[in-house]
Order: sequence, then C-alpha cells, then structure tokens
Amino acid sequence: MEGAQCDDPPTSQAALSILTKFCLMHNLGDQFYAAFAAALMFPTHNLHKITIELPFLTTDARRSQIALSDTSAEYMAIDNKIPFYISLGCNRNVVVSSLCGSFWEPDIPCNLVSPWLHPVLKELPYKDGVNNIPGRYFELIALISGIRRPSISTLWVGAAISGLVPRILRLVQGGTPPLDRNGFPWTGSPQSFMDLPGSGPYFSPGACGENVIQ
Repeated sequence: MEGAQCDDPPTSQAALSILTKFCLMHNLGDQFYAAFAAALMFPTHNLHKITIELPFLTTDARRSQIALSDTSAEYMAIDNKIPFYISLGCNRNVVVSSLCGSFWEPDIPCNLVSPWLHPVLKELPYKDGVNNIPGRYFELIALISGIRRPSISTLWVGAAISGLVPRILRLVQGGTPPLDRNGFPWTGSPQSFMDLPGSGPYFSPGACGENVIQ
C-alpha cells in the first residue's frame, strides 16, 4: 500500500524510480544529473576528511520545456550504468588522479610547467567578475577542465558542486599530484606520458632488445 511503512529498503532500480518521480514532481530538469555527479564525490571527501560544501540554492520560476516522459526515460537510463558509476566514485584514488591529471599537457616540457599553470592558478582567481563572486573561480576551473577532458567532465561538475576543487588545486600546486595507473583505463583521460601509446624511449630504433636484457 502506498505510504505504508516498510522495513525492506528499496532496490537500486526502485530507489532510482522514486528519485525520478521526486525530480519530475519538482521539475528539477538537469539538476538531477548535477546532484548525481556531486554524490559520486562523497567517498573522496570522506577519504580526505573534507567537509561537503554545497552551493547556495536559488529559485527560478521558469519551467522546463522538456516533456516529462522524455525526462523520465533519460533519468532511468542511468540504471544500467549505476554499478560502473559507483565503482568509479568509490575508487577515490582514481577520482583524484583523474581530476589532477586534467592539468597535465603532453606538449609542455617539465621546466615550463609553472608558467603553463600560472595563469589559471595565480591570475584567474583575481580577475574582476571572478574574485567578487563566491564559487565562481571553482566553477570556471571545472568548466575549463571539462573542456580539456570531456570524458571526465561529469567528475568536474561533481567536484565543483561538492566543494572538492580547492583540494584538487592544492594537490596540483604541490608539484607532484597523486597518480593512479587505473585512472586512464577507466576514464580515457590521459594523466601522464605513460598513457600515450607509442611514446617513450622503448619505441626508438636504438632501444635495447629482449636478447640484450636476457
């Protein structure tokens, strides 16, 4: 009976259906995906002991023009991929490694890394229209990084909403951000020269052969 107390928790599919109905009732639109992306960051917050700082809520009187049935189908389409999303979100090292790896650029030599990162880390935060709006800088970081690494743009949205971006920036500024070798195979986002096939001295004609090693 609807509304009756039940001791058994809903299955993941039933829970998603309940959440979908809630979002449709309040016409949340794409905020459904934003909240889902932020939830993926919670295990990483727990690992680093970082308080989750959600942005202030705003009200908007505009109504979505998308048909409710179409939106419902889009929401429920996540069901088949939930195990993969949960696996990624729970692997905190891969999440941090992938986000930090967004700042790596293969064409930038190691002695030019500081000038390469300087504008976005040291100048952008103090620009007019950025420094006087709370959270705007972190939103821009997420936007820029999402454009640079489209395959993990969802992670950047979640990091910006949950308040994880400041920690990522501190790790990047430290010079040796953590890297996880599972990051690239899982996300398709390269994080170091080891993720680029065909690069490295082991592919050069003068490299030592197997017989020399033996």
